[in-house]
Amino acid sequence: MEAASLTLPARRDGLMASLRQRRRDRRARRLLSDAERFDRAAARLESSLESDAWQVAHLRRSAAQLRELAVVEQAA
Repeated sequence: MEAASLTLPARRDGLMASLRQRRRDRRARRLLSDAERFDRAAARLESSLESDAWQVAHLRRSAAQLRELAVVEQAA
């Protein structure tokens, strides 16, 4: 039985650095997708509540914070 091969980019830093970078990339993508999900939820709430409702503002702020975290994560 053959083991599945894990294709990683060849880097001078080694395997562990590649794995850490892949983990950071996955986390950044996950943060961005969560931000998009919060934006969609805010849009749905806007249609049923007033546009200046605190719930909508909270979701928009949370989405902005997640985007900032994603930028920081990608820069690390």
